Amino acid sequence: MSSLPANCRFADTHEWCKLDGQTVTLGITKHAADALTDLVCIEYNKEVGDAIAVDEEFGVVDSVKASEPLISPIAGKVVGINTLFEDENKLALVSDSPYDEGWLIKIEIEDVSVLDALMSVEQYQKYLDDES
Repeated sequence: MSSLPANCRFADTHEWCKLDGQTVTLGITKHAADALTDLVCIEYNKEVGDAIAVDEEFGVVDSVKASEPLISPIAGKVVGINTLFEDENKLALVSDSPYDEGWLIKIEIEDVSVLDALMSVEQYQKYLDDES
């Protein structure tokens, strides 16, 4: 999967994290979006300003195939939510542009070293290969 961005870290629950200063942009991987197929809606249960813990659910993504929880692999404070998905016509961005326009939330973290616990591109690719 050569489309994986080198500047991201990955969770085994198929979320990606990209660091910019103390802010982490988070979304689901192309692999996860493709497995879900046609998305119907994304519902968030967090708002800007809310605290979020490691492994805490921050929403749900519904598709014609399944409903899957969105899990945060990091802790911090929610500082952004992608509201583009309020328009169901924009849901395709999660699959079509998962690492850019298809991001889900932004989290401000205190300790950037927490990202070291997540997989690198190479580790995530191996994880996907082993999973199939």
